[in-house]
Amino acid sequence: LQHSVMARPSFKKHLSKIMPQAAERSTYVLFSGVALGLICLYWQPIEGFLWRVDNEPVKGLLIAGYIFGWLFSLFSTFIINHFELFGLQQIYLNLINKPEPPVCFKEKLLYKFVRHPIQLGVLIGIWLTPVMSYSHLMLSITLSIYIFIGLRYEERDLVSALGNTYKEYQKRVGMLFPFPK
Repeated sequence: LQHSVMARPSFKKHLSKIMPQAAERSTYVLFSGVALGLICLYWQPIEGFLWRVDNEPVKGLLIAGYIFGWLFSLFSTFIINHFELFGLQQIYLNLINKPEPPVCFKEKLLYKFVRHPIQLGVLIGIWLTPVMSYSHLMLSITLSIYIFIGLRYEERDLVSALGNTYKEYQKRVGMLFPFPK
């Protein structure tokens, strides 16, 4: 919830009244990290397993898929500017008194095939596992629902910010799955 609220343009507008705009993104990332840390700290495990794969080749494929998903997600952040995404570029540019470059929309690499490869990588990473405990299942379901709801808001914000350019992109490129539209 914190992550979604802080990501909305209206919240950012209010936040910019009490702190430098250059610190907005890194503050968002910091608070999201703290919220995730608190969830982990207070998580109460649920006993039992939905599945446990013992077949070594299948287990290896699931582990490879898990690693692929997280690396896919990480790689996707660098395609669009990892340091800007996490708020580090904004702070650095502010410290050296340089303006932030204008936001421009580019379809590069993975973004030519899916509009949200970061979230696709996360979904792959949370579901491809050789051991699915009920706790992991609960986390995977919750994160999946959160991602799908969050993407609806993100899509709306992107259309608002980028207009017809993004609408055309939506028509050509799938949100999470690289199937032709």
